[in-house]
Amino acid sequence: MDNIKRGWLHHHNTQIVRREIKEYDYFFKTIIIGDGGVGKTAILIRFSRKGFTEDDLLYPSGVPFIPEDVEIETPKGDSILSKLLIWDTGGQENFGPIRTTWYRAVNGALLVFDLTMKSTFKNLPKWVKKLRENVKEPLSILLVGNKKDLGDLRKVNQQEAIDFAKIINAQYIETSAKTGENVVDTFEALTMVMITYFKPEFSEELKTFKKL
Repeated sequence: MDNIKRGWLHHHNTQIVRREIKEYDYFFKTIIIGDGGVGKTAILIRFSRKGFTEDDLLYPSGVPFIPEDVEIETPKGDSILSKLLIWDTGGQENFGPIRTTWYRAVNGALLVFDLTMKSTFKNLPKWVKKLRENVKEPLSILLVGNKKDLGDLRKVNQQEAIDFAKIINAQYIETSAKTGENVVDTFEALTMVMITYFKPEFSEELKTFKKL
């Protein structure tokens, strides 16, 4: 199929007859990783903005899985609609041998740490290593410092997080799953990074993204 590119499905002039079926430009499989307790599931739930129970999210493999739409406006004013297939590893941190299968065909990753727990930041290299060992496709990473609302308890300063992001060739953003600050922007930014693989002009747009 000519429209399939390394894990991304790209539609070209597809005719959609049924109005309830959306025409997507890209499908991206994404994964949220990081130490336990950093707020991975909380970020995903906040982004989804839906009333659901944990049981509603169980994928057949036992991994919470949510599909979400993200629409991005290009520098030229066009609209790009992507479907994110978001895999949440929250609560599964102790099952590394099983988790390797979850990385299959992953296009993008949210690498999350807790701004109030230095150890979760120090453990980031092991998560990056696991990503690089298991993901063969072109991989986009967004580093996320969560619990921004707990400013008085911060243990990781912004500059050291930015410096680490540069080392792993990633963008950096700080969020609060509790208040919702920058959560939507996080998924939009990751989508922009992934789209840049096919649309290099997005690299300039990403530089001006106000939250990064």
